[in-house]
Formats: sequence, structure tokens, C-alpha cells
Amino acid sequence: MILRLAASRAPARAFPETPGGRSGLPPGQGVPRAVLLAKAGQWLYFASIMKLSNKLEKVLNDQINLELGSAYAYLGMAAYFERTPFTGFGKWMQVQTSEELGHAKRFFEYIVERGGKVTLQAIPEPKCDYKSPLDAFKASLGHEHKVSASICAIYELAAAEKDYPTLSFLKWFLDEQVEEERNVGDMLAKLELVGDNSNGLYQIDRQAAMRAAEKH
Repeated sequence: MILRLAASRAPARAFPETPGGRSGLPPGQGVPRAVLLAKAGQWLYFASIMKLSNKLEKVLNDQINLELGSAYAYLGMAAYFERTPFTGFGKWMQVQTSEELGHAKRFFEYIVERGGKVTLQAIPEPKCDYKSPLDAFKASLGHEHKVSASICAIYELAAAEKDYPTLSFLKWFLDEQVEEERNVGDMLAKLELVGDNSNGLYQIDRQAAMRAAEKH
């Protein structure tokens, strides 16, 4: 149980929960499973939060770092492609960067929602030079495999601790990783098929640019 108090002795006024499971807060101020109190013009709440274990809090914070590191890695790949004729691949990698940042934000918000402490860590310097588009996409698939393995490990820990909210939260990421690995794998298969054929590379680069445009 988390307690937030305002420095006031004025009588408290309770706000009942709505049918949707949120208390009667002003718009944009909803707190799940909370009993709200108004005191001297200040909002207070006693939030009923199923707090994260120390182990889960740590691995979720580590996942924020991994997602941010992946975003940085994709930005490094984008930087590489921007120095080549294959700017479509560069746009594709920038879309990946944005998606990884969004994933990190989801983990950030979940830790906060569960009453945990967000601990941000240093992000490794990304690689910005590759031998070829094929080399870059091989590295991309390696990053996705690493992210998938990490999420699965968190899922296993949450299952062992019977932390069902975290299991529910992670379901979206498991589905997302299936899609991510498929997208990168499909691109990699095409690149392996065309090899060094310039016309083939040009066509795949155009497809990558179209995919990036659809995402935006």
C-alpha cells in the first residue's frame, strides 16, 4: 500500500471508484484501484498497488536499458545506411529506432505503475560501420534475438513469482517480438537471395522505404 499525504488538517473527501475501476479523478488524472481524497485543494490518494519484487524490478530496469541500447544500435545502422545509396534501409532502421524507444517507455511506465523505482543505466556505444546491407541486417536480427530471450527470461521469473499482472503486461511484447523477428528475417532472406546484385538491392531498398513510410 502506497501512501501520499498533503500537509493539511482539512476534512478529507472520498471519491468513489467508477465502474471502469478508476476513481473519480479529474480528466487525465485517473489512478487504477485508488481511493482519492481532496484536501485543501490538493489531490491525495491511497493507491492499492501490487508492488514488484526486487528481482522483477531489477530485470525490468535492465530491459529498459536493453531496449534503449537496441534503439541506439538501430540508429547506428541508420547512420551507416545514410552514407550509402541505400537510404530506404536507413529509413527502415529509423523506424526500428522509434519502436525500440517506445518499448523502453512502456517498461518505464509499467515500473512506475507498479510502485517500483526506475533506474536508468549507461547505454553502450553503437556500431556505425558495416560491410554491407546484409551485414547490418544480420546484426539487426541478432539484436532482436537478444531482446526476445530477455523478455522470455522476465516472463519465466514472473511466472515463478506468480506475478500475474507482469505476465499479462509481457504478453504484448512476446507477440511484438514474433513480428519483429519475422520482419527482420524476411528482409535478411531477400538480401541473401540477391547477394551483390545491384538491381536486386535497389528493389529491396525501395521496399524498405515503403515499409518505413507505412509505419509513419
